[in-house]
Amino acid sequence: MTDTKSGGESESIFLDDEVLPQILRVVRNASQLVTFVTPYVRLWGHLQSAMDEAIDRGVAIWFVVRAGERNQSEELEWLREHGAKVYEVPHLHAKIYLNEKTVMVSSMNITEKSTTNSHDFAVMVRDEDDAKKLRDYVARLTGKVNASRPGRPGRQNEQTGICIRDGSRMEFNIAKPLCTKCYLEWVKYKNEDYVEKYCHSCGKLTKTTYARPLCIACYKKLN
Repeated sequence: MTDTKSGGESESIFLDDEVLPQILRVVRNASQLVTFVTPYVRLWGHLQSAMDEAIDRGVAIWFVVRAGERNQSEELEWLREHGAKVYEVPHLHAKIYLNEKTVMVSSMNITEKSTTNSHDFAVMVRDEDDAKKLRDYVARLTGKVNASRPGRPGRQNEQTGICIRDGSRMEFNIAKPLCTKCYLEWVKYKNEDYVEKYCHSCGKLTKTTYARPLCIACYKKLN
C-alpha cells in the first residue's frame, strides 16, 4: 500500500528544496524497511542521524548503488558498519526511495551536494499498480546481485524463502513473498494488508502480510 499523504500533505510533486525533507520522511516514517536506490552516495549528518534512529527502532536499511564507484567506498563502509545492507548494481542510474507505505521517484542522488547545489524533483507514486511495478523493479535489482555486509551473516547466501500463505518453499523475495499459485489468488484483490500465516524468511507461524512479510525477529536480522 502506498502512502496517500506525506508529512500530512497531499501533494505528489516536490521541487528543489522540497525534495530533501521528503527523503528524510521516507526514513523517519519507516517501521520495517527503507530502501535507497541511488547511483551515488555522499552521506551527511542529518541523514546519518535519521538512519541511525531508524536502525535503533528495528528498521532495516538497504542501499542499491552503482557498482565500481571507488570514490564512494568510505561511504559504503560507513553504511555496512552501521548495519545497512549494500547492493552494488552495474550501470545503475535510477533513483527510487521507498518504505512500507511510500514509493518516491526522484532525480536526486543521496549526496550532500545534491541537497544544496542542484535543481531536483521528486514524485510520490500514488497509484497502487504503478507503485507495485516499482517495488518489483527494485526487488529485481537486489535479486541480481549479492548484498555486502562484512562481518554480519545475512540471508543473501540463502536462496529459499517461505510462501506466507501456504508455507511452501520458494525463492526468497521480500517484494513478492507468495508462491506462484498463491500470488495468482492474491492478485485478484491486491490487498497488501490481508493477514497471512507465515514469515517469508524463517517460516514461523505468525501473522504477516504482503506488505510486511517477515516476523519482527527476521526484520531485525536484516540489520
